[in-house]
Amino acid sequence: MKRWSSLCLSVFIILLFCSLLLMFYGVSTNVFGYRFLVVISGSMEPEIPVGTLVAVKPVSPGSIREGDVITFRDHDNPEVLVTHRVVGLTDNGYFVTKGDANEAADPVPVSAGDLVGKNFFRLPYIGYLAIIFKRSGAVFLGTVVVILALIGGASSVIKRIKYSKIKQLEGPVRRLEIR
Repeated sequence: MKRWSSLCLSVFIILLFCSLLLMFYGVSTNVFGYRFLVVISGSMEPEIPVGTLVAVKPVSPGSIREGDVITFRDHDNPEVLVTHRVVGLTDNGYFVTKGDANEAADPVPVSAGDLVGKNFFRLPYIGYLAIIFKRSGAVFLGTVVVILALIGGASSVIKRIKYSKIKQLEGPVRRLEIR
């Protein structure tokens, strides 16, 4: 059981690094149905600081409740994604949202069509890697770091698999001494 959980953790780390690599190139990535995005403004601080990697999963608009943190397309600029908290629901099915650090609610309620998904988990400050590499133009360096991490993770997984097979083979064998 311990080996299985270690293997799952290694695979998750490898997928996370692959996601980060794609984000270095400006691609928002989907892994197991989750879309990974980086928070680049302070509107949700202190709960979601700048540089947080958020995992967003598409959900039915009917499942969204007051207090949920959602990601949606900006009404004025659909290319821009916004992550804010739902502070109310309108009678016609729109979401009233507000950044935790903002004084007032967002001026335009969010329609179900603009909903990208609900935030399921966050990794604070992990997204800073993508921000730093994008802004500094150090995409090559970021690629090298991620590739080295992938190689290290893959070699770790391979060693664990080999070790478990050797242990299985050694189990029933007894050492014989010839005199």
